Amino acid sequence: RTVMRTMAADFLIPLCTALIAAATAAELTKKTAPANLPGRFAERILGKCKGNRLAFTLIGITAALQIVLYLIADALVSHFTVKGSTGISWIAMLLCSLLGFAALIVTRYTKKERLNRFLSRTAAAGAALLLLECFFFGAKSLTANPKSGNVQQITLGSNAEFTDDPETELLLNSERAEVELTLSEGSRAVTIAMEKKDVNRMIQVTADIKDENFSRVYKQADRRYVAGNGESFSLNFDPYGKLYSVRLVFENIGDQIAVYHITESTAQPFRFMVLRYLLLMMIVTAVLAINCFALHRVTYDRTKYSHRIVLAVITCCCICAPLLLYSHQELIEYDPEIGAGGEDIFVQTFDALMHGQTALRMEASEGLKGLSESEVYDNSVREEEGIYYAWDHAYKDGKYYSYFGITPLVTLYYPTYWLTHKLPTLRWAIMFFSLFTAAFTCMAVISGVELLVKKPNFLMLCLSLPASVFAVGIFYTLQSYGMYVLPVISAICFLMLTLWQGFAACMEQKKIWKNYVHFGISGLALGLCAGCRPSVAISAAVLIPLFLGVVLNREAKWKEKLMKAGIFAVPLFAVVIGLLIYNNARFGSYTDFGATYQLTVSNVNANGLRLYAIPDGIYHYMLQPPEFNGSFPFIKLSWQGLQNYERYRFTYSNIGVLWIPMFAAALILLRTACTGSCAETSQKAVTALQKKAVLLTGFAVACIVGWMDFCLAGNGLQYIFDLAPILCVCGAIVLVTAAEQTEGLRYRLSAISCAATVLTVVLLLIGNREGAIHENYPLLYQNAESMFVFWH
Repeated sequence: RTVMRTMAADFLIPLCTALIAAATAAELTKKTAPANLPGRFAERILGKCKGNRLAFTLIGITAALQIVLYLIADALVSHFTVKGSTGISWIAMLLCSLLGFAALIVTRYTKKERLNRFLSRTAAAGAALLLLECFFFGAKSLTANPKSGNVQQITLGSNAEFTDDPETELLLNSERAEVELTLSEGSRAVTIAMEKKDVNRMIQVTADIKDENFSRVYKQADRRYVAGNGESFSLNFDPYGKLYSVRLVFENIGDQIAVYHITESTAQPFRFMVLRYLLLMMIVTAVLAINCFALHRVTYDRTKYSHRIVLAVITCCCICAPLLLYSHQELIEYDPEIGAGGEDIFVQTFDALMHGQTALRMEASEGLKGLSESEVYDNSVREEEGIYYAWDHAYKDGKYYSYFGITPLVTLYYPTYWLTHKLPTLRWAIMFFSLFTAAFTCMAVISGVELLVKKPNFLMLCLSLPASVFAVGIFYTLQSYGMYVLPVISAICFLMLTLWQGFAACMEQKKIWKNYVHFGISGLALGLCAGCRPSVAISAAVLIPLFLGVVLNREAKWKEKLMKAGIFAVPLFAVVIGLLIYNNARFGSYTDFGATYQLTVSNVNANGLRLYAIPDGIYHYMLQPPEFNGSFPFIKLSWQGLQNYERYRFTYSNIGVLWIPMFAAALILLRTACTGSCAETSQKAVTALQKKAVLLTGFAVACIVGWMDFCLAGNGLQYIFDLAPILCVCGAIVLVTAAEQTEGLRYRLSAISCAATVLTVVLLLIGNREGAIHENYPLLYQNAESMFVFWH
């Protein structure tokens, strides 16, 4: 039936699009058509055809060629693929037809050479990609002997059983199950359809084979990670000589799995992957548009509405991107009389503050209270004696505290409670700050480029926005939601607001009150950032060279300069004083944020800043490579620990920031952006020296923060995002500065690094087969693997 529907589309799609093209051509030939036309519709159209017979002849020829192309391609696919194949997608055929006729009509009736060239090349690319999808990406499904059928002989292994249900063939239990298959001669693939109850669990399925090369032992031939939510998937093998048997191993089963059917075939069924076709089509179309319309030569002008609209659209898309990982959760019902037992630490802190205290309303165990001050923070003592304790809470004088920043409570939890009498969940809170982080990141990059780049390249500015949003840490926090990442994402959010408003405050504006507003918001946001995660707030040091320029500006009045400094400093100091008072109320010290009292892996009091650890910190935070492997997604976080730390260091999965292509390219081009004409800015009040100071300060701060985090905390991915925000902003400024249209190599390096950054982050996210991305899109891993690894 699928083949018949596709065959019908081979005729209908070209004919329908040809009629649309003919009607369009007829409308365009009105001026050349005879004045007195017959009344019937067909005669009117034929009469208009007299105005441009060549165009209508070409429309007919194009339709005929499309029909022939589709029929031949469809016939080859249907003849050389096994039963169960889907045939060519009508979406791809419709797109090819529309592009072909659009190119024909525009070429005949307009003299716009660039548009004609763009549409002609795009139409040709659409047809070429359709053939590539059928006969290159889908080549693994083509066979001269297409045969398929149900597996006739199945031998049950461990944790597998047959079922009496006619719709179900097997039931799989436990964490690991096996079945052995005896296949027909010439079989090279098995297709399986199964369904499980736990939709969020990924199943690993392996195909092991015995053949004439290894006749006594099984050897792995293929492996897939599948969702197992009712869809079909295939495992392939290429035996040497005779294939004796195939063993299917199912791992990470969890709840019982129902296997609907297992079929064998001489090749895996053909699947025209629409997602891959559309993705490649988008890439090719974008490249052709840039080339044909010379978009890479456009200089950004913030006074042009067209440029501002494009940036606004890109910013909106970046803001909506985090919503792809949104998981609906109801707000938490909170009653002050009942308390917040069992909730996360932020709700517990809110509950404590609602009852007029800073200590959490949690009772510490007697065993914990009985430990001495030197023993209570020793994890080995707590574990050996079996003492119950709240993980990673601050503990002092027999009471539990939270050492996490209070800003999320002030800016989100209290307003939410006042409006709804409910409290946000961690996922809800992380998503809230993620949306604002995406918006503020885009605005910080745009304002930084407007301030510090004399003639910014518009295309590079557009490319740097999504690259920055992907690299800044938003999707990591959404994927790895928990109590650790809420302070991270909220701190990044307020840091980006600080930078955006700080850059905007330094621009020349006719209305001085706008500068005052920008300075005030920037100071307030910096204080709130420090209240989330102080290490992130250090990155705001890049504003120092700019603010010094404002203060030392001889042309400005001293009252005006004093007003700007005061408006920035007052809200900052007010927030900082509030934080110090809060610290004193909790731990009896204005400067103690409570990190040294945490009950975690090791005694944090043993950590301190040490100069000899600079190389270790630089390695882990800047240079530590990811783990590369030959299976999809080819790259993942690495778990590396050096052997010469001289003391214990907390080590977790990580990746150095310079393995993010955008940051690496920015470091390579940093010297270029700081020398010659590239160092010039668009603002008279901002000098080339200040621009150099901003960029160098940004990269220096990243190194310093990385060293501090390594000394005080250890090595882990969440600490990388203390560095990433400032590198995103400074990196984007460097890339836009260096991407001059006359410098082809620098331009290509900058553009490719932005695209590669998005791809790298996406692959790292997909490689994590748990979390929000898999819960929302259980088939994403399978589809992405099929799209990239087309040769298996």
